[in-house]
Amino acid sequence: MRVALTAVITALLLAATPAPALAGPARFGPEPPPRLVVVLVVDQLRADYLGRFRDRLGDDGLGELVTRGAYYPYAEYDIIQAMTGPGHATLATGAWPAHHGIVLNYWVDPATGDRVYCVQDPTVAPVPADPKGKGRSPRNLRAPTLGDALKNSGQPARVVALALKDRAAVLMGGHRADDVVWFDDLALRWTTSTFYRPDAALLPWLEPVHAALAARRGEVIEWTAKPRGTGPDHTDGFAIRQRLGLDRDAVETPAGPHLVVDAALAAAAGHRLGADATPDILWVSFSSFDRVGHDVGPNHRRMEEMLLALDAEIARLIDGLAAQVDGGRDAITIVLTGDHGVGATPEYALRHKLPAGRLDFDAVPKDAEAELVRRFGNAPAGGWVRGFSELDLYLHPDAGPEHRAAAAEWLRTLPPVRYAYTREDIAARRLPPAPLDRRIDHQHDPTRNGDVRIVLRPYHIYAHGAASHLTGYTYDRLVPLVMMGRPFRPGVYPQRAQIIDVAPTLSFVLGIQPPAMAEGRVLHEALRVTPR
Repeated sequence: MRVALTAVITALLLAATPAPALAGPARFGPEPPPRLVVVLVVDQLRADYLGRFRDRLGDDGLGELVTRGAYYPYAEYDIIQAMTGPGHATLATGAWPAHHGIVLNYWVDPATGDRVYCVQDPTVAPVPADPKGKGRSPRNLRAPTLGDALKNSGQPARVVALALKDRAAVLMGGHRADDVVWFDDLALRWTTSTFYRPDAALLPWLEPVHAALAARRGEVIEWTAKPRGTGPDHTDGFAIRQRLGLDRDAVETPAGPHLVVDAALAAAAGHRLGADATPDILWVSFSSFDRVGHDVGPNHRRMEEMLLALDAEIARLIDGLAAQVDGGRDAITIVLTGDHGVGATPEYALRHKLPAGRLDFDAVPKDAEAELVRRFGNAPAGGWVRGFSELDLYLHPDAGPEHRAAAAEWLRTLPPVRYAYTREDIAARRLPPAPLDRRIDHQHDPTRNGDVRIVLRPYHIYAHGAASHLTGYTYDRLVPLVMMGRPFRPGVYPQRAQIIDVAPTLSFVLGIQPPAMAEGRVLHEALRVTPR
């Protein structure tokens, strides 16, 4: 009887106790985190572009971001060689390349002489299947990303990344993203790999996107601008005609960012990003800007017009996301930045009496091999020089300190070369003067960087192509950074901001632990609620 009475009392107490409420999203401050964080990366967005063409920007898009956001005109990649792979990986992980491992876009395997792409992975396959395609994954990325950290927090968050370039999409999305896609220009479709889709099937949200693309195959893209833009140089007009899906350069027009925004809006709807109080992340990189910049350089009229096309597309993206997310703009935090800048073409610099020039990258390994054979005799099988990638010279594994020193000595005789240093120089701290030594440290991995590395003089690049961004000079290293949304105080911030600060800052806003290798600070001066 006593047992039965106890059971009845227990049941009544349980019935009277309210069920525990579901835990809300994590947060450090009094305000809940945004429902959606959107990180926009404009590939090759120099620090000066937003200010240089500010008068042509509208009230929405880029104009809205710089007006309503916390705007750092001079955010910095404190590295010696600025490029796409290291840039996207540094932004996403909050770590320098020396730690996350993506030190270059391509490096060389000294044992085989094979060129290694930063996101290549022979253990996975393209999706959709493509006999000519290559497997892509974050296998070479040694650090978790912001999206990985959000997933690791245990919240049912969703993370999506997309870009025309595979390395941009993969290195933003990281290891745990729900969806990572990149674009095949001629197949006119978005693709991924079995790393992200082990079942080898694209997700349903892409079906209407691909149907619309198929209907547009062969569409003529005409892009024209009359003479006299607002830029100080190269103000001639232009007329460009490309066929979508038939000409690879068709995405080097406003059609490129338009396709990206179409896919981004479809992905946000398909994954229901921002549909509940748990924050989600959408990564979007605009690769067309970089491709045009390499073709013409930063002082060409096409870059001004491409920025205006981006302005319109970013406005469309923000409006579209605000319409999808409960709470609209107030529930969304948007970050805009670049992955690197770009230098003036050497020809432009020379016309304006600046020292400039080009280095024949194809000749460097051949001439270095000849010099080492002259000094040391017959080379081992495969030659003394195994490859030259970006600004790194790779030697045969049998090469010793004397071979590396000789190669560096010879490289220093080339007029475009400012400094050349070896593995031994790094170990002994015989490096170029500060701050170059610090930037070298931030980007050196002895298992992936070359035996000898060079620093070019300002406004010097390789022999082919109009412009590039392989250096640590300001035009390559500095990019704008804008953070807009409820957590941030609008204004122009002249303070020093490093790109490695973005992941910790967004981690604070999201109420989560920063990515495991993150090195930066929280940009507290831009927060409405300053941490104590």
